[in-house]
Amino acid sequence: MRHGCRPHERELLATIADFYLLERLWADGNKAAAKKLQKFEEETAEELATYLDMAVGGELRHMRAHFGWNSEDDCSCNWCDNCGDLFPYGEYCDRCDPWGENPGRWRYSYDRRGNWIRKPNQDYEKPGDCICSCCSCVDDRESADCWDVVTSGVREFLDQTAYKGRSGGWNLWMEMRAEQGLSLLHGAVQALKEPGWNSSFGGKMWATCAQVLLDYRTGVLSRRLFLDRCWTLQHNNGCVFNKLYLVDYRMYHLLEAQAKDNYSALVEHASPEVVHLWKNEEYRMLAQKRAGRSEEWLGVQFVGEVDA
Repeated sequence: MRHGCRPHERELLATIADFYLLERLWADGNKAAAKKLQKFEEETAEELATYLDMAVGGELRHMRAHFGWNSEDDCSCNWCDNCGDLFPYGEYCDRCDPWGENPGRWRYSYDRRGNWIRKPNQDYEKPGDCICSCCSCVDDRESADCWDVVTSGVREFLDQTAYKGRSGGWNLWMEMRAEQGLSLLHGAVQALKEPGWNSSFGGKMWATCAQVLLDYRTGVLSRRLFLDRCWTLQHNNGCVFNKLYLVDYRMYHLLEAQAKDNYSALVEHASPEVVHLWKNEEYRMLAQKRAGRSEEWLGVQFVGEVDA
């Protein structure tokens, strides 16, 4: 568990299905579903908001590598979490890479058929190269001084996280967020919007993720609207939740099904408790239909597809 996140316990497919089925039942006045939906929203919104918070901080730590340094004594190369040596990309240096090859050399994603594939990462720097702005290999690089475009809180975070890996960056960010509050998150939104990030780090997509989180924390978005927005958030290389949670490509099929009021597809992936509530509502509506008191309900498809 990371700061309240439960990646090994939470299945995103079931979470999405439960959310929209409970919302539908709530809209039809189901009191049991309304009670469960309230608890579901409280727990899920807080967990996903905490995850987004960590992920935003984890992404922000890359800013120094993309916006320059104050002196040549600083270097934006990462440090291996295992041996402490400098390396240009990934989580481990080539010598300590537990997979036998630096993961930074590859980019993973799903193809159109939903197969998990691996492609060469065009942004990968070969061993011996460096992506920082103080080294000779990039001395012609033009980049704004990051200190001119960030708040004091963000600068402090970048100073302290210069040689930390992802986990260290996440932990430091959450500690500083607890101390500085929303001002640090405001600074992150602005920093991620700055031009100068490359296509694989930071930029507008991460700024959008940070802004959605900020809108939720400041009350602009309710829990329900926040959750509805979360499912479609993307970073530069896929679903924003894929840094900690298992992301199944079928979640996008579920979102399409929900948009078309195809609740039968959602039931297939929902939790047993929510499926039970849904089936009970179906039985109740079917009984009313047989008694001549039929009520229209988009969530129940008794015979085939519903005509448009």
